[in-house]
Amino acid sequence: MRILHVVDAWGGGVVTALNQFVKSTSEHEHFLATRLQVAEHVPDGELNQFKGVERLPHGFAGASWAVHRFAEAIGADVIHAHSSLAGVMVRVGNRNRWSRRLIYSPHCFAFERRDISRIVRGGVYLAELVLSLNTEVIAACSHRERELAGRMWSRGGTVYIPNSVDGANEDGDAPAAPRFVGLGDVVSVAMLGRISPQKDPTFYVNVVDGLKKVAPRVNAQWIGGGLAELGALMEAASVTVSGWLPAGEAKKALQHVDVYVHTAAWEGFPMAILEAQAAGLLIVARDIPALSGTCPDWLGVEPDDVVERITALLVSPAAQALNRTEWSVALQENAPDVQRTRLLDLYARGQRRKFWDRRAIRSAAQVTTSTEVGAATGRWRSEEID
Repeated sequence: MRILHVVDAWGGGVVTALNQFVKSTSEHEHFLATRLQVAEHVPDGELNQFKGVERLPHGFAGASWAVHRFAEAIGADVIHAHSSLAGVMVRVGNRNRWSRRLIYSPHCFAFERRDISRIVRGGVYLAELVLSLNTEVIAACSHRERELAGRMWSRGGTVYIPNSVDGANEDGDAPAAPRFVGLGDVVSVAMLGRISPQKDPTFYVNVVDGLKKVAPRVNAQWIGGGLAELGALMEAASVTVSGWLPAGEAKKALQHVDVYVHTAAWEGFPMAILEAQAAGLLIVARDIPALSGTCPDWLGVEPDDVVERITALLVSPAAQALNRTEWSVALQENAPDVQRTRLLDLYARGQRRKFWDRRAIRSAAQVTTSTEVGAATGRWRSEEID
């Protein structure tokens, strides 16, 4: 099967998620269409896993048409759009049909953003509703995202495809055995991601400032790059900013962290938390809808709440062991084997429907009225969708 993945901008968590998608389904032929933003991504050989790569122009109309032409050229069976803007690009320029199915993974719906007005969010929501009519399946990355996707009108409904990462480090080894870190030790804390309003560096700086009042030897860093003005804000607060790193280097940087602090204001489901858990780190995060049902004892609404939970970890070995155990249990569905099974089923679903559609057409040829034709074709499709 030939699968064309479309990403608006090559960088950040979407790239990490897509890399694992491709790795999990390597028996298929994967192609990529994207805008390569050199300033916001350091290549680490990820493009080598694709059989072909199409660089999209910057204009929206040109990019949408380029996706269509590339899909035709490679004979794509599936076009899988990743992120909201790519979802618009794909579904405006292509039609969902049995010979070329359109799958959409929002990786956080744009109407979840909190840096735009309610009116704009409402307009984005209406656009998602309309575009879902030209969608085979919406593949959500969290239970929360699937709940939102369930309000749409996609032909094949929704599926939950959990994000996942490999548990080994770059050398193929398991994470090092955890050690106890206390208030009197040098405590290394970090946040991983793009410096942007979504990840909310101001919230992170407030957490670091509060933590320094109870643990004076705090070493705070931000692994990633992004908006210069927000980076300057963190550097003024003595937060070390790494800038953009290759994926392998970012994972190595996490191995020297004690507590991972995730401060994003909205998410689909954060890849960074999965990477932190795979590295064996203690994790405390901001309480946002994407993380509901994970680890409520280790989520905080305000910076002071997050500081309180980190402090509780730094005074108790038992609390640290509990933190690791609870995150491990909460994220057990975010495993490569689970992701692989669901992706293979998702991609194969269309192949089964293709077979039934052809059989239905042959059956429909034997009936005479349009009502009977609709009943014949609908019967086979409903069996597949159910």
